[in-house]
Amino acid sequence: MDQATFLQEFEARIERALTAQAPEGLEQSEILLQAGKHLAQAPGAKRARPRLVMHFGKIVGVEEPDSLLDIAIAGEFIHGASLLHDDVVDDGTLRRGRETANSRWNNAVAVLGGDVMLCISIQTLAQLPRVVTNEAVGVVATMSRAAVLEVETRGMIDLPLEQWQAIAKGKTGVLFGWCGRAPAHLVGDMDAAERFKRCGELLGIAFQLADDLKDLADDDSGKNRFADIHNRNPSFPILWAAQQSDGLRSDLGSLWSQESVSLEEAHEFGLRVMDTGAADVTRSKIIENVGLAFDALGSYREREGGLEVVEWAMSLSRSYLSLTTT
Repeated sequence: MDQATFLQEFEARIERALTAQAPEGLEQSEILLQAGKHLAQAPGAKRARPRLVMHFGKIVGVEEPDSLLDIAIAGEFIHGASLLHDDVVDDGTLRRGRETANSRWNNAVAVLGGDVMLCISIQTLAQLPRVVTNEAVGVVATMSRAAVLEVETRGMIDLPLEQWQAIAKGKTGVLFGWCGRAPAHLVGDMDAAERFKRCGELLGIAFQLADDLKDLADDDSGKNRFADIHNRNPSFPILWAAQQSDGLRSDLGSLWSQESVSLEEAHEFGLRVMDTGAADVTRSKIIENVGLAFDALGSYREREGGLEVVEWAMSLSRSYLSLTTT
């Protein structure tokens, strides 16, 4: 199955999964599926995880496209559930260019809609080797722990960069890694499973770095620039910048100790973060992690599918590296 056909069938399966009929007497609960559709079928979805599943499956010669599609749906729905939950935790109002589910409906719909997506993801894996499902459950647990840790570290300007990386790996990297391990489990190739896991984790950290970089960008996304400062989120560039200047670290610590941070204050401090060269350092870290991810593939990167992983990651990286942050 070629890439276009795979992604087309993937979209069709999302539609089927999120239009299932509710049990008799619980018809009103269909709003939870609507919340899932609102997120999963938003125009801005990149489909990073399904693409990785497809490419990793090709590397090891998986011959059952249905199994790969099941893994792709599960990965995307686990990701989608985490976004629905995150928007409640962060009181988010905009996601993928439109209002969040919690903003359109309410927090209960967003949280329970995310729970439904998690249930669908596990049900989708029912016919695959048990190890695939077991590891998926472990990924959800790790992502939850990382999300809690992220909340607990909010406002910590002295957070070590190593701790930031652990959170990034837990929030994003482990799911990318599972998208590599799961296809390898289908053919029983444990060497590939370990290499794909490491590759995915590094790509996930690169993705989180790119997301942090995007917060510094002056773009047309409709989101407030320097939202991480406004929300007291210790992103990589903010933490790195604070390590370069005692004055900036002290001033940011004082700002984050206030009851609230205004958009004007966030913009002022954002420019000070930019003055340290944090954006360029973040770009360098993205390139570094993508390079390590390629190294993790070893000889697999020369196979059909491996080249696609490399090309896809480089293409996506370039789109973030070209963001205007002046």
